[in-house]
Amino acid sequence: MRLIYLLLLLATGILAQSRSKRVVHGYPQPWIASAAVVSIESSFPRDRSVTLCGGTIIAPRVVLTAAHCVFHETVHAIARSVRVCVSFNRTSSREGKSFLTNDILLHPEYIPARFPAAFDLALVLLPVEDELPLCEFMTSPQLARLPGPDLSIANLNAGDSCYIVGWGKMEDEQYSGVPQHANIVNVSETADFHFRATIIEGKGEGAQRACFGDSGGPLICEIDHVPYLIGVNSEIYPDANIDAAIPAESSKRCQYSSRLHAVDIRKQLRTIHALLASRGLLHTMVESQNGCFRQL
Repeated sequence: MRLIYLLLLLATGILAQSRSKRVVHGYPQPWIASAAVVSIESSFPRDRSVTLCGGTIIAPRVVLTAAHCVFHETVHAIARSVRVCVSFNRTSSREGKSFLTNDILLHPEYIPARFPAAFDLALVLLPVEDELPLCEFMTSPQLARLPGPDLSIANLNAGDSCYIVGWGKMEDEQYSGVPQHANIVNVSETADFHFRATIIEGKGEGAQRACFGDSGGPLICEIDHVPYLIGVNSEIYPDANIDAAIPAESSKRCQYSSRLHAVDIRKQLRTIHALLASRGLLHTMVESQNGCFRQL
């Protein structure tokens, strides 16, 4: 029963747009950390619901997100259309852009029925004419810095900061216009290429926490004062003592969910490179990362 409940609530991420939730009671995120974060809305065949997720720009035409954000397990279909919204202020059309695409690359080993979902990664490709201008000083959007395969997280809990980013619910049924963040502590590696993380102040009324809609967004860690995109948010975990009377789709459950799983990008770089190479985009990604960060 626990497996079925968690898969229903978290793994599929398929919720009607009116019920979608995001980082709740978070803090306004500094511009430089959120400029690479986008909102993703996926529509599916044979289903009227819309999946709301986050994503992160890693190349001029490439957004990294969770596979379950663009794959509907119930109808067993990839999204027929994905709207990628790029905006620091999601309530102002003057400050943002949106792009429509159906060009999606799933991780070839993605297993939607497994919990936590193995290899829960996907790439959303923007149309050629919509390639984003990146790395221009103090402009939005920006590029997220990918980690190298050997980047160490051994000292993360010794003072380096980690956080997730999303558009937080400020009051009942009201959302912040700018991205919010929730601080992370106790990041640890698991045997199945995931990070297990705990959100600071992640329990109870008014606490920071992840919620519906945060899937696919970034887990960012500042290592030696340099922010790296080290994970893609996959699933959150309700506490064992949660009130069973709270409906499964209610955001109140998120008040008692302080733990999350994120896919370890370091372990998936080879697959990401292979997927991009299959579409002739690997050189562009490496070139843009090199140009922005001089790191690859």
